[in-house]
Amino acid sequence: MQKRGAIVPVNDELRQRKRKAVERILLAIAVIGTALAIMMYSNLFSRIADRLLPPKSDVYGLWVEQHVAPYAAKKIRLDAKGVVIEGRVVATSFDFNGRTLEYTIGTREFQYRMLNEENTEMQRVKPASHYNPTFQLSGKHQKNLR
Repeated sequence: MQKRGAIVPVNDELRQRKRKAVERILLAIAVIGTALAIMMYSNLFSRIADRLLPPKSDVYGLWVEQHVAPYAAKKIRLDAKGVVIEGRVVATSFDFNGRTLEYTIGTREFQYRMLNEENTEMQRVKPASHYNPTFQLSGKHQKNLR
């Protein structure tokens, strides 16, 4: 029997230190392995999403408002820089999922719905108002007769 305050043998202390060191190493391996697995799966999911979603370049170009006087037509340019209206970049990014185009200016969200399969015509859905303009992609909508 050991009395209180008795000296613990050195072997027990050494064994406990080794056990804690092994536990810490295993925990570090588990954390690193989990992080690697998350990175690999996120890379896989982003690759799959890139293949399923149409590229943003499908809607790059100058979109011109239709059914208004030419001098009053609003023009929106979409490119790698973002959304350009009246020569100013108003949003540095936009989302396009194949059917809808969305971007945000300040706190206002803008959403447009594509009207055809070729993605050459779109109509504003958001913000909703009494007038939802239709835009046509300049250049792509014209048929090449050659």
